[in-house]
Amino acid sequence: MSLLRRLRGVVGTAATWAVGWGILGGVLHALAGVLGLSGILGATLAADVIGHALIGLFGGGAFSALLLTERVGSLDSLSVGRSTAWGALAGLAGSGFVLALFPGLGLFAAVVPVLAAGSVVGGVSGGGMSAIARSASRTALGPADEDRLLET
Repeated sequence: MSLLRRLRGVVGTAATWAVGWGILGGVLHALAGVLGLSGILGATLAADVIGHALIGLFGGGAFSALLLTERVGSLDSLSVGRSTAWGALAGLAGSGFVLALFPGLGLFAAVVPVLAAGSVVGGVSGGGMSAIARSASRTALGPADEDRLLET
């Protein structure tokens, strides 16, 4: 696999995780508002979305880097359990990195919950990506199937 293709995979995974985690941050912010916790947490919607997106960006990049060390041909050849474990480790690393790099986001006051949540969401993200890749590879048509469909 070429270096450019690997780099594209890392950037794509990091961007996908950033978008997903940013949306999660917005949903959690709205849920905190409904439950009356927004005054306690004190973060704005923008800070929650940006903070979660940054964790997702760094976590997704770490997940891709970990997958590159696996030397698997594609994500669908990696077991869902192993992908979940790598995702949890990457989510933990991404959370820790953002906590250390951006202490002004207000997340530092809750280090343990942020790290734990990052690890859980990272595991779900990694396992989910692997499960989706496995599902897509099973349903994809191979060249023989395409030829057979063209003949009918």
